[in-house]
Amino acid sequence: MPLRILIVGATGLLGEACARILAQKEAVEVIAVTRNEVDLEDLEAVRGFFYGTDFDVLINAAAISGLEACLAEPEKAMSINALAPEIMAGISDQKGAKMIQISTDYVFSGEQDVKVSEDCQPAPISVYGKTKHEAEVKVMQQSSNALVARVSWLFGKGRASFVDQVIKTVLKGEVCEFIADKYSVPNYCDDLVEIMWELIKQDAKGVIHLTNDADPESWHSYAEKIIKSAKNLGMAKSYSQAVIKVRLSEAAFFKEKRPRHTAMISNRLSNEYSIDTRIWKEGMVEYLQWKLEHYLTNGR
Repeated sequence: MPLRILIVGATGLLGEACARILAQKEAVEVIAVTRNEVDLEDLEAVRGFFYGTDFDVLINAAAISGLEACLAEPEKAMSINALAPEIMAGISDQKGAKMIQISTDYVFSGEQDVKVSEDCQPAPISVYGKTKHEAEVKVMQQSSNALVARVSWLFGKGRASFVDQVIKTVLKGEVCEFIADKYSVPNYCDDLVEIMWELIKQDAKGVIHLTNDADPESWHSYAEKIIKSAKNLGMAKSYSQAVIKVRLSEAAFFKEKRPRHTAMISNRLSNEYSIDTRIWKEGMVEYLQWKLEHYLTNGR
C-alpha cells in the first residue's frame, strides 16, 4: 500500500513544493487539498472532510499569512490558523496518522540579536504570530506524535515571493528600497520538502526548526544577494542602481507589528536526525535558473 500524504494548502509556496516533490517519491500517493475542497474557516466542514478522508500523513501548509489581513480579521485568522489545525490534529491522532503543522519564525518576539533554537520560548507580537503559536500548542495537545515545523522567508516555484519581487524591480530598472534592520534566514521550498521527507521517514515529532544553517540576512542584504546572483546569470546585466537601505520604523505602510530578528537555527535536524541542509544561496541560484528557463525565455 502506498503512503497516503494529504497536503492542505497545496497551492501555496510550501504546499506546492510538497505536492510536486513528494508525488515523485516511491510508494507515495499525494492528495492535494485546496480551498475548493474544504474551507478551513468552516470548522464543521473541516471535521467532515478530514474524518471522511483516508491518509497516513497530513501536512498542513495552509494559513492566513498576511499580517495586515490577520489584524483586520482576527477571528477568521484564529479559525483558519489555529482552530482548524487543532481539529486536523485530533482526527489525525484518532486515525493513527502523522500530522505535520507548518509554523513560522513569527512566533518569536525578535527582540534579541541571536538565532533562536527549538528551546527558545515563543513570544509573538502580532495577531498572525499569536494564532500560529496557538496552533502549535493546540496541535501538540491533540497529538503527541505530531510534528510542528517552523519555517522562515520562503521562496520557490509555487507563487511569487520576495525573490521574484526583487527580480521584477530590477528588470524594470527601478530603484530598490528594502528594510535593513529586520533579520531572518531565507529558505528554498524544494530543499525544505526534501528535509521534511527525511523527517517523515524517521517519524520525527515535537517542534523543529525547518531551516538551513545560515547567517541572518536583512531584507536589504537578501536583496543584494539576489541581485548579485541574477547578474551572474545574465538576468540583470544593465542594472547598476544602488540598493537603498530603509529602517523598519520607516515602513509606514505596515499597520501590524513585525518582529525584528527571527533568524532560526535547528539543533534537532543534525543532532537528532543527522540531516544536513543545503545553504539557501545554492537553492536560490537553482531557482533563478529555473525562472530564467521557464519565464524570461517566454517574455514573461
